[in-house]
Amino acid sequence: MPKALILYQSQQLSMAQIQQLDALLLELYNTHVSPQKLLTIWNQVPPGQAFTNYQDSKSSLVTIECANGFPQHKRVGMLQALDTGWRAITAQQPQELMLALVEKDMFATLYHSNRKRLSRGGQIRFAWHILRAAVQAKRAGTPLLINPNL
Repeated sequence: MPKALILYQSQQLSMAQIQQLDALLLELYNTHVSPQKLLTIWNQVPPGQAFTNYQDSKSSLVTIECANGFPQHKRVGMLQALDTGWRAITAQQPQELMLALVEKDMFATLYHSNRKRLSRGGQIRFAWHILRAAVQAKRAGTPLLINPNL
């Protein structure tokens, strides 16, 4: 299942905005990239752990998986539509949003690099953390939200 990793700053987005952004991302992925179901994983960075220009960051980073060899003109169309829709919901400035539609092989390298840096015990703890968050999200009917600090 293709994935999207969304990194945002604590207290930057309300739950209503996250739900709107999640729906937007799923709709645009379906329209521009693939009819496959997309797993979105929202990573909330706690206060004081991300900085832009020596100040607490207000930036968001969205990295989305697509097929290897995905056509560039479709990539541009998806990212432009996402940029417009995202910023309409969040009122972020263009420099506060980084979007990437990354091919499957490169995305896998990025996604699995987090596991490689963890010990075996850390991998188990992280997997449990994700599983617990997924169950809570499913019960609450909300997007999958995690704090990457365990």
